[in-house]
Amino acid sequence: MNSSTSDGQASAPKTDVAWSLVYYISLALIVLLAAYERFHLPPSPLADPDSWGYLGPAVLKLGGEGFQHTYSRNFLYPGFLLLILGLTNNFGAITIIQHLLGLGTGGLMIGCWAKTRRFVRHISPRMHDALGLAVGAIYLLSRQPIEYEHLLRPQAITPFFAILSILLTLHFFDIRRREGPSLSSATIATLVLVNSILLVTLRASFALTMLFSGLPVLIALFDRRETWPRRALVIFITLITAAAVLRTEQILAESDPLAKWWLPTTLFTIHANLIAQQMGEDIARGDCGPHGCEWLHEVSASLQEEIEKSRHLPKFWRSLRFDPDYLMYGDSLRRWRDRFFEGDTDKQLHFEMSYYLRTVRMHPGRIAAKVMQQMAQFYLGYKQSFLATPRVKLARRYARALDVLQPNLLPSYPPFTHYVEELKNLSFTKATLDQPVLVTVAGALLCFLFPPIFFATLGIVCFLSSDLRRLYGSFAVVVLFAFSYSFGNCLITAIVHSLDVTGYIIVQYSFVLLSEWMAILFLVEIGMETRRPRTEVCANHKGC
Repeated sequence: MNSSTSDGQASAPKTDVAWSLVYYISLALIVLLAAYERFHLPPSPLADPDSWGYLGPAVLKLGGEGFQHTYSRNFLYPGFLLLILGLTNNFGAITIIQHLLGLGTGGLMIGCWAKTRRFVRHISPRMHDALGLAVGAIYLLSRQPIEYEHLLRPQAITPFFAILSILLTLHFFDIRRREGPSLSSATIATLVLVNSILLVTLRASFALTMLFSGLPVLIALFDRRETWPRRALVIFITLITAAAVLRTEQILAESDPLAKWWLPTTLFTIHANLIAQQMGEDIARGDCGPHGCEWLHEVSASLQEEIEKSRHLPKFWRSLRFDPDYLMYGDSLRRWRDRFFEGDTDKQLHFEMSYYLRTVRMHPGRIAAKVMQQMAQFYLGYKQSFLATPRVKLARRYARALDVLQPNLLPSYPPFTHYVEELKNLSFTKATLDQPVLVTVAGALLCFLFPPIFFATLGIVCFLSSDLRRLYGSFAVVVLFAFSYSFGNCLITAIVHSLDVTGYIIVQYSFVLLSEWMAILFLVEIGMETRRPRTEVCANHKGC
């Protein structure tokens, strides 16, 4: 017996070494394959109609015309492009760096998964490691993240900072659990808050996720055991970062005539059908404001006419049942400035915002119903947006990029001229972006399973017994925290805009995938823990 025991003890380290070797070889193969899928593509980035708003400031600056805040786009991603182009004068360098950040996103997801190991009681460590490789592989080899990394949009780098935020927050609470208040936990807390600020600057839809990750960190810092110097350091650096970002944006936005236009016009056009109803009710009551009912009737009739026109356009917003982009970017509202507001843009913007707020105040139920409809569209029917076509021919994508960028050709910056010439050639490229069959199958399965997994997790968390709460309460918090990133994004988007826009959903793919994978592990662990006493009883009684 002693001999067999000693043999088992001797073989255990060998088995661990063998598994570590298999694990790291598998990880290296996944990364190499993911790198090939990215770097075998033509290096020139893709572009869409919104890309010039992000690329323009960098190109204009390098062309000698100064860094110009363009189309109400926040300065951070244009500054990122300016830094890359200023150092390299090569547009291919943009995709290289964005793809490297994409690879880093997959690595961070595996790191987040590793943080869940301490909650696992029934799944073996090796199986847990293998599941981490699986979620990393699904993300790294999926077509949509690769295509977005090749695009001149902040969505190319947002997933990296989003997953980094989750990992830093989990690491912060892990350190607090092991060490209590310390300099290392204060350092991580600072990184969490600074990264949250950068994330919101990249995409305003992360405002609620900043709250979800930042508020618990700040609350933990005011633990009675924490020292004031460490608290002051964290708060000071965070405030300095926030002030620098906000002040820079404020200064640059002063030169952008569209900076104050975007929010009121977006809110007005997205809710145009509800606002038109409110106008009709106001006219019927005779509560028409300072311009009188005749004027408001003309405005209302014009708005309803344009809404009806938009319903017959090829682009159709399923949930809204009209096309707000037609109202926002067409001539519909632009003609209003001279027709109804004496050529004064400020008066028009004031009217748009005030009527949106009036609609919210008079009929909050209608606004809430619109928000709930948008949320349901994600949590019950979002899978259509995450299901990716396994193969994409890049020629059409490059032809689109040429169409949107060629009108902005700037001869004073030769690298941009060269890039546009490359787009002409790439409009006929045979290159394709392919997705492996296994990734397609796994992605489709996870898409269809997301709603039941999400709602099952919420239900089980709400009704955990005291024993399960003691064993898995912390794990439940981690899973809900991961889910909060998609919830916060969807809620902000549902309030301000619409989840009919595919880009608002695809940008969430990384943390939606990670949270669903965590939830599956949580549900499996709960199921195995729930079955364990009955299994032991059956074994003791030789069957049930």
